[in-house]
Amino acid sequence: SLRVLDLSECSILKLPQSIGQLRQLRYLNAPGVQDRMLPESITELSHLIYLNIQGSSTISALPESIGEMASLIHLDLSRCNGIYQLPVSFRNLENLVHLNLSGCYNMSGVTASLGSLSRLEHLSLYCCMIDGDLAKALGGLTELQSLNLSRVVCSGNHCQGLGQVLVNLSKLRYLNIQDFLHKAGGDSFLEFIIRLSNLEHLDLSSNNLRSIPETIENLSSLQTLDLSRCINLERLPA
Repeated sequence: SLRVLDLSECSILKLPQSIGQLRQLRYLNAPGVQDRMLPESITELSHLIYLNIQGSSTISALPESIGEMASLIHLDLSRCNGIYQLPVSFRNLENLVHLNLSGCYNMSGVTASLGSLSRLEHLSLYCCMIDGDLAKALGGLTELQSLNLSRVVCSGNHCQGLGQVLVNLSKLRYLNIQDFLHKAGGDSFLEFIIRLSNLEHLDLSSNNLRSIPETIENLSSLQTLDLSRCINLERLPA
């Protein structure tokens, strides 16, 4: 009958196959698992809402049947940088609201999966690599409210494509593009961001900005603007 299992202060080498017997489990916090695989039985936790395995850098793949965890709302895979591809069934996690892929530098199979997560509201791609296909997939996440693109890696063309699809995210309220604009084309990328009229929090810190465009006044809902460590900033618009 266990509902909550928090292993965050333990040195867990691996999760046992018997984890699947905790059929009523809602919350599992197991960061830093030091094993190549999660037990396949974890997908039998059909009531699991929250799963955190951040920092499990030795895990090389998720269970192929992870899509059977239909109740999953929150999934934290940050710093699981041994995972390069997500299973095909990942796209079946249609109730997922919060997904953290921070530090998962190169996930070649993430694009096809992301496009199906129609309820996703919070996504972190901190320090991830973005290609053209991933940029297009982000444009379909129309329920997204929070997006972390801090220190992402992408080429100039892909970054411009990313800017063009971001304007479709009309519900976006929080956007972090720290240390990113110099890779994305600077002011031209910022012009796309300024079309997000519902944006409330914008993090532009650690960017090589000399000025802020006058059109920033279009962000009428803005409450927080972070310009810390923008050491070349010379002026702000009136």
